[in-house]
Amino acid sequence: MLGLLINTSLSNWLHSLEPRNSIATEYYSLIPKWRSGNIPFVDIAYDYNRSEHLRQASLIELLAANITPTKRSTIIDLGTGDGWPSLPLAHIRPKAYVLGIDGSEQRLARSRKNLSSLGLTNVDFLAADIRKIPVRSCTVDGVVASFAIEEAVDVGQAAREIFRVLKTGGFLKFIHQVWNLPAPRIETISLIQGIVNSDHLVPLLVHTIREGNPNREIRTVLVLDSSSAASEIHQKLLIDSAGLPTQYGEALLNVPSSQVIFKENILNHLKKLTRELFTYETKRYNTKDLVTLLNNIGFTNLENTRIPSVTLKTYPEIHTGSKYLFETMSKELAELNEIGEGVVTANKPIGVN
Repeated sequence: MLGLLINTSLSNWLHSLEPRNSIATEYYSLIPKWRSGNIPFVDIAYDYNRSEHLRQASLIELLAANITPTKRSTIIDLGTGDGWPSLPLAHIRPKAYVLGIDGSEQRLARSRKNLSSLGLTNVDFLAADIRKIPVRSCTVDGVVASFAIEEAVDVGQAAREIFRVLKTGGFLKFIHQVWNLPAPRIETISLIQGIVNSDHLVPLLVHTIREGNPNREIRTVLVLDSSSAASEIHQKLLIDSAGLPTQYGEALLNVPSSQVIFKENILNHLKKLTRELFTYETKRYNTKDLVTLLNNIGFTNLENTRIPSVTLKTYPEIHTGSKYLFETMSKELAELNEIGEGVVTANKPIGVN
């Protein structure tokens, strides 16, 4: 059992149930559709009026910046999830061959379904652990990733594997979570739908502890059964937590709110309706730690830049719904390269095999 710091009544209760230890892949395998099936380009076509779609398109342009459009190249997308960024990246770089790798068969099933809908011919998907990439050494022109490298069980080993498969002079470019907690320790919950046995929907209660010093994230996943009683209590908790402040897109839980929402009778009901309970811990890296790790492995030319920010106030032209303006602005945003946190770019030195 991972050493949880007891705080709210919910974390105390989950700790008492002794969830089994697991890894992140098990959790991601429970998600039927990432972002509820609303990933721009992958699940739904770009809406040229929406600032969020412009931001997503600019991230694809940013990840594609090191891929020469006129040359054939091999690109690996680590932790591709439902096919982002593999699919839009292959679309704007048709001469590149993109291989999306993920450890979850559920995610890859979604990727392949999305690929079939889009009809792209320069993308493949492969199930593998990113700590042991099943690709020959020095054969890949570039590696990209989005919020995936830091999810590896061993980030250092994943980075060494990336270095191994890259050609001399090849690039690594990845988007990562900016670890900047508002307090030394926070707890959040999310109430979502999961999937088991490929097509069986079940309610999930996901409790996450994020801590600094050392930076880590402890996620405990409670999988309820498929009964109507489980659906009812899940819906009640969803409503009760709707008014809480949010952090990292999840409801922020503290001692008073936990006592109000998770009363003893609710916890007793949850225990009876529980199908599975597991927990996993992920080490989190700040930007400085990531740069140090990559430097020690041998990467050079490291750059830290900010994720492009898009609002209707800063880009009112988005209201026109013009495809031309949308594509032009996405490229301009990607070229800003503002110093900051969120995106790391590095190279394998020329002459190193």
